[in-house]
Amino acid sequence: WVAGQCAVGELGGELEWAADRLGDIDPSLRLTPAAAWRLIAEVYPLLDPTNADPLEVAGEPVDHLEAPRRLTGHLSEVAHLIPRHSDGEGAVTVTRIRGADGADVWLVGLPGTQEGLLPQHRSDNWADGGGNLDALGNDSRRTASGIAQALAAAGVPTGADLLLAGYSQGGVHAVNLADDPGFSQAYSVRGVMTVGAPNGNQSAPAGVPILEFATDRDLYTAADGGPNPLGLQRATVTFHPEGPDEAPALLAPGTSSEAGWEDGLERLGPDRLDPHDLPGLASRLGQDAEAVGTDLDRAHALGDYTRMIEDFEAADPAARAEVAGVHAALAGLATGAVLSSRTVRLRRGVEGADARRRAGVVSQAPEEIARTPRSR
Repeated sequence: WVAGQCAVGELGGELEWAADRLGDIDPSLRLTPAAAWRLIAEVYPLLDPTNADPLEVAGEPVDHLEAPRRLTGHLSEVAHLIPRHSDGEGAVTVTRIRGADGADVWLVGLPGTQEGLLPQHRSDNWADGGGNLDALGNDSRRTASGIAQALAAAGVPTGADLLLAGYSQGGVHAVNLADDPGFSQAYSVRGVMTVGAPNGNQSAPAGVPILEFATDRDLYTAADGGPNPLGLQRATVTFHPEGPDEAPALLAPGTSSEAGWEDGLERLGPDRLDPHDLPGLASRLGQDAEAVGTDLDRAHALGDYTRMIEDFEAADPAARAEVAGVHAALAGLATGAVLSSRTVRLRRGVEGADARRRAGVVSQAPEEIARTPRSR
């Protein structure tokens, strides 16, 4: 059960635990969770080459019928434009917003993980568990070229101003894209909003405002093994859904938090839980594991996050003063008339991969956007 319901969150902790045990054997073998994710991301395509296939646009873009005619600067409206399952597998939303100054901002919505948390063998859905590997262990290299194709298909011109908004896995991709030299050469990323995203190991460029939303009950945000980093223009709002009278924790730019994924696990039971004892963890959480799993999924639900963001923005402005600057920067990008909103579906190029395998050739995905190595 735990492997099925909490696979990614548990894996983040297990990676950290395994890295510590290796370090106990030989300090030179010690791996950080980020390094462990990178190792898995490099090895898994050897088991399933489909996972390394380049992304391609599948079909023509379609109008996103649920888009409003105008955005009023509320980030809950931005959250509503992040793709849901109803938008189709691997869907990306692209919304054109014209501000009062006549300038356009393109809001790009990136979906959360689909088809389960573990990689699906020979799946053409780039947002499956294999997409998590690309996000957490590969700096979204394959995803970057696919998103560029989606933007071109939706009519986004080179050099356009972008506001990236992603949920869960999509939030990790969003931060990675903002930090991608090639993607940033092709487009001007003006801001990033993430919802329920495990971004503890994701760096971000200076000058790009980033606001992240999380809850202290959402274990899926623990896939990276640690808290989100913070900077001069990067902040995290952590909601406490179990305490209706408790204000959200505002991790403002320039502050830090020591809370990690184990801290979140401890909140699930009266006693301290050992997150590395998976059978014991399931047992101590109660006999009705399915119900607990449902609760964990609910804690990660995009709809619930959206409602919490709505409440947050409707509250006394003094309650969010610490993140006011970052919030205002993103709100300004999300204000104006909606000229168009389209959904573009991406898929892995499975047919091309099958042809290569029949010919006995397995190749890595070509990089359609020039990238330069990043230091971590």
